[in-house]
Amino acid sequence: MNQADIFKELIRYYRLEKPVPIKVHKDLLQARRETLIAILKKQGKYGLFILLVMNLFFFGKRIGISMSIIKCTIIVWTISLTTAGVITLSAYYIARNILSIEPHPIKEQLQEEQVREKIVVKEKVVEDIEKKITFVNITKKDGEIIKGQIISNKNGIISIRNKSGNVIKIDIHTIWKIRKQ
Repeated sequence: MNQADIFKELIRYYRLEKPVPIKVHKDLLQARRETLIAILKKQGKYGLFILLVMNLFFFGKRIGISMSIIKCTIIVWTISLTTAGVITLSAYYIARNILSIEPHPIKEQLQEEQVREKIVVKEKVVEDIEKKITFVNITKKDGEIIKGQIISNKNGIISIRNKSGNVIKIDIHTIWKIRKQ
């Protein structure tokens, strides 16, 4: 007996020679999906990804497209990775452009130029005041007011002699306002 004869005997033994009625055929197809899901759940391998692959596989079968489980897996992976990429790029775009987490290069450059201009203006005012040797009121950014006579201005540090004769050194970057008395 060869393999073909063995196969024919098995078909006769299980009475599979005649076509299966349509109702039984539909029940078999429905049971196939349920049986596969039950087996995967028992194995502990049933999850969201497998659910998506199985839904795509059986949807394709229902509409007449013959796809293997491997092809369905590749399609679901491609869609998942594309979706993750789009979400990541969207979040990056929102964080960068809308929320302005990173400073804009042009805005940053303008701010640096404005700071430099203010420093130059403050140094010029200090130099003018030094020439006249007058008393000044200096308001620091923290609100402290220092009264005295400017003695020197070197490397952005202003030396002031107050009325009691003490010398106070102030960094020019901490000054808010300089007024003559």
